[in-house]
Amino acid sequence: MRYADYDEQVFMKHLAQKDAELMAEAKRIDDPLLRDVMYNMAQIVAHFADVEDENVLEASNRLEDEVVGLRENIPIVDDPEEKLQKLEDEVSRLERQNRNLANRLEKLENKLTNV
Repeated sequence: MRYADYDEQVFMKHLAQKDAELMAEAKRIDDPLLRDVMYNMAQIVAHFADVEDENVLEASNRLEDEVVGLRENIPIVDDPEEKLQKLEDEVSRLERQNRNLANRLEKLENKLTNV
């Protein structure tokens, strides 16, 4: 997925879901200080996961751009069977042309000898 395809609504939905799940788990902790610390630690981890995800998406965008650049500079290789068929057709055409020229040359030589 390109970073440009990022959908803020989906991101906000995921954040809300994460927060709801964290709060549900935090409610199981009776000590308010421990509950706050655990919740804050989870938020810190989520923040760094988001930052690293963004970093990875940017890196993948750069790689996709490089691949596009490489594809633009790689020559397209013809199908070898198609290329071979074209060459065989050309050889046949040249053989016919050569026979026609040989016949014309022979006719001209015959005319010269008859003169």
